[in-house]
Amino acid sequence: MRNWTSILFLFAALFIYGCSAEPNVDPNRVDPNGDAVLLFQTRFEDNVIITKNLSGNDYISGVDKTLRELNSFDMLTAGSYKKPDYPVNLGKFYIGYESGDSTERKARIVPDPTNPKNKVLMFKMIEPNVRRPDGTVYKARIQANLSGANLYEFSQITRMYLHPDLQYIERYPKTLTFLLFMEWWNESASTNRPYVSRISLRLEKQSASIPSKLYFLLDSEDIVYVNDEATFHTRWEQRAKNFEVPYGKWMTIETYYKEGDANTGRFCMTIQPDGGDKVLLFNVIGATCGVENPIRDGLNSYQPMKFYMEKGLVEFMRDNGKNFEVYWDDFSLWSGKRQLMSTIVH
Repeated sequence: MRNWTSILFLFAALFIYGCSAEPNVDPNRVDPNGDAVLLFQTRFEDNVIITKNLSGNDYISGVDKTLRELNSFDMLTAGSYKKPDYPVNLGKFYIGYESGDSTERKARIVPDPTNPKNKVLMFKMIEPNVRRPDGTVYKARIQANLSGANLYEFSQITRMYLHPDLQYIERYPKTLTFLLFMEWWNESASTNRPYVSRISLRLEKQSASIPSKLYFLLDSEDIVYVNDEATFHTRWEQRAKNFEVPYGKWMTIETYYKEGDANTGRFCMTIQPDGGDKVLLFNVIGATCGVENPIRDGLNSYQPMKFYMEKGLVEFMRDNGKNFEVYWDDFSLWSGKRQLMSTIVH
């Protein structure tokens, strides 16, 4: 009897393991305890590739077949991605550089620096690449864009890996706020229209002393354009000075955005380094759009993965022989707020 019981138990265990290990099943398709619905997901695997375009932008194409659905970059790049029976437009996806070529900056799908069997998206900065009309180079940019979206309330999950050399920025002989990794635009800067505002995730070096630690900074700015020149006015900011930035280690970042004024706007972000605890980094009740704007039309330009910085920082890393790279993986977008955010944001 004991032998038959053992055999049945082993068979059941193997059956359960085999079912749960199926790679094409996403158990988080609908968040059972939140109000979120999955809109798009990718692991940058299988036949997902980066393609060039004569405009100077790059595009990601292909379908990530390690996931069963909502996984087509072809539709997202074409700007035709809409979830069936769900009134959300994700906009058109592309990788933008503003200017320059692959000798200065590049985005590539490459093996994971910690696991060569895994594919990830890499942003690599080599030289400052953004030029003024007179040809003067003055900053550097690589960013994944969702342009033309209408996102009012949504969540994002992505994994990010800062190359270990980024810790060398602690020796940068200046203060620093101009180093951005994600950005949420309410009204696009490219339209040069009123009521433009943005939320930015940055690394900040508050002291010019060497060395000085970097910390995550989240801020919101209103942007006023006069004769195509932008003036930035900080509306709110939060610093995560109790969280030590992990270099050379993957971390999972989850964000929640809700368009609103000082009372109804919400922004929340958690971060979990591999092998560590999940930490609530930012929890904002405040304006997440241009509050004077009479129209609430959601985010229409959004950079879920970004590598944007001042010219001097790129030159500093280059001159000291450092790799200036950030990696991304397991990106997903959700309408509404997920279970974790539901426990935080009220």
